[in-house]
Amino acid sequence: MKPLGSDTVTGAYWYKTILSDTTCSASPDAVGIEQQYLDKPEGYSSAKDVASYALVLPAGASGWSLRVNSGGKTDTLTGLKGGLNYGNAQLNAGAQSIEVLDSSGTVVATAGGGRCVYGGSACPDCTYSINPNVIDFTSGKLPASSKCDEKCTAEEDDGEGDWGDVSKDGKCGSDNGNTNCIGSSFGSCCSRDGQCGMSSSHCGTGCQKSAGICFGGKKTVDDDDDNDDAEKWPTSLTNAICGLDFNTTDATALTSRWIQSGAATWLLNFLNEYGAEDWTDDFFMKVFDLNAPTYDCASLLSGNCPGPLNTKCKEYVPPPAYYVHLQIGNLYSALDQIWAGMVTNGIDSLAEQINDIVTKYGTPPEDDNATILNMFVGVLTSLAGISGSIDQGAPGIALGKYANPLTIIAGIFAQAAVADGSVKGVDPDDLKTELQKSYGRMFRGVMGQLNYTRQTVFGGKLPDGWSSDEISAEDYVWIHFAKGEWLNKKLKNEAVDLYVNNAQQKFLEFATVTAMKSENKKKYRLLASPKSCISKEKCNSVDGAYFYKDYCLAFGYQAVAGMTPSISVRLEGDDLADLRKYFPDLNGALVNNFDCAPYAREHPDECSGGSGLNGRPKECSEIPEATIPSGKDLDLDSPMTYPKCYFNLPTNVWERCKNN
Repeated sequence: MKPLGSDTVTGAYWYKTILSDTTCSASPDAVGIEQQYLDKPEGYSSAKDVASYALVLPAGASGWSLRVNSGGKTDTLTGLKGGLNYGNAQLNAGAQSIEVLDSSGTVVATAGGGRCVYGGSACPDCTYSINPNVIDFTSGKLPASSKCDEKCTAEEDDGEGDWGDVSKDGKCGSDNGNTNCIGSSFGSCCSRDGQCGMSSSHCGTGCQKSAGICFGGKKTVDDDDDNDDAEKWPTSLTNAICGLDFNTTDATALTSRWIQSGAATWLLNFLNEYGAEDWTDDFFMKVFDLNAPTYDCASLLSGNCPGPLNTKCKEYVPPPAYYVHLQIGNLYSALDQIWAGMVTNGIDSLAEQINDIVTKYGTPPEDDNATILNMFVGVLTSLAGISGSIDQGAPGIALGKYANPLTIIAGIFAQAAVADGSVKGVDPDDLKTELQKSYGRMFRGVMGQLNYTRQTVFGGKLPDGWSSDEISAEDYVWIHFAKGEWLNKKLKNEAVDLYVNNAQQKFLEFATVTAMKSENKKKYRLLASPKSCISKEKCNSVDGAYFYKDYCLAFGYQAVAGMTPSISVRLEGDDLADLRKYFPDLNGALVNNFDCAPYAREHPDECSGGSGLNGRPKECSEIPEATIPSGKDLDLDSPMTYPKCYFNLPTNVWERCKNN
């Protein structure tokens, strides 16, 4: 194969003109194209950001190369030879060109002057078009680079005023090119001095009405009757707000887009103008122009606080209210789902497991029911153990993408705990019965906090014991929506399932520990070898054993055998399999128990066999009670796995070690 005619080089260079991160947000009305043609085409996500080339060099060519310039970045491809050559090259946003160099470094052919490549919010064709831009190789000089200034031409009804471009640096208004705060990540109000933000100094007196939202959720502050009329929101602005993509479980992106939509600022200003009390009634009457409230968000299982359903974003006045409504509906739904998971379905689903625990390990003393209850609330508020169930996390955050909604849910149940150790909604007399009967009352009582939360959050009232000197009712409502926690239904559902499953597992786990401590069935113990007595390899070869700090650990029980005062028996076989059902992190349980009771391991000779009556110190079997966690123990960066002494069985020396 050889070049065509007298050409030194024959070939072409081609590339798509938008990168995979490009966002095309034009509306069908704006560009006159049906929505199906504005959506990403099939296979779009698999398209790679590369350019391609194919060229034929003269016979005998050797040592030739290509010099590719893409978006200001240059790369050299070597190894070209006579005949057909083809391959891929880098592709970056900006102007594109490619040069063919012979073995002496002389440019013998070029291809350039084609369309620029765009990324991010630039979408020059208004659609996700990946049709290639093809450029022939020629022997002339490299054509002048294209100006990378193409924009989607959308003929919108701009309404009143020039809203300008979205602020990229937090500056706005007439002195800053009339850049607009709505759509920025700094807040949607433009202050007198041209700064985007969300505070009263940005949204109140002096707020620039042509560059963002102003006090009270209004676009203007001129007239008392200027109440977010539809004509006050230009079509282009409405399209930009309603075109934001919230179909992501990335918590950082959701928070950013919640602010960009203007909804964060609008809600805060709405609360400040109308007040928090019964704010959801005011919200729905205002947004839907109702004479009386028809939604009921403050009652448990009312079924009358849905999200937007079939109402589209562009039908809301103002448009940011759509995202506020979305959060209201999803938070209400989340509380319903927790009730269903814990009470409606949860109590019955746990019954068989509770009975199994009592049958295998004994009935915990009635006096211990209060401890089980308090540990249950402690787990709900501290999120203890939940991070071990999270597979996909955000970088640097142990709770990952679920951090924001889980923090809100944990805060809801933190209000159930009372300073004297009791729990709101649970009568102490209800705990004076065996666990099989009392656990349902525990769950119903604690979950009653969900209904109380509806009344405080959606009704705009501070919880009992909260002082308005420390936080206003408006701010209390605001913190439940401030980060866009409830904007994504899928994320909400996953977070709720994770929370419910963890709480139930931890309840069963602690109930099992408490039952084992009752010694109604056996004298269950943590078995620990003397230090360095059993090798790591030997220890790890034993099913159910774990090597930690030079000790070999296992769960077992103390038994009497013949004339020997007592022996330590390791759980194995079916007994070990049963325990693993309730201690899924068996190694973590062994470590937590081991770290709780140091005396036995520090005094192995004194604690080897026997009892207090024949010389064994009582400290060998005395260990602290479990520490009840609280909301103060919630650490997003490093959440606890277990509270201290969560597992607190007495420790026995592992007799088996004497033979190893």
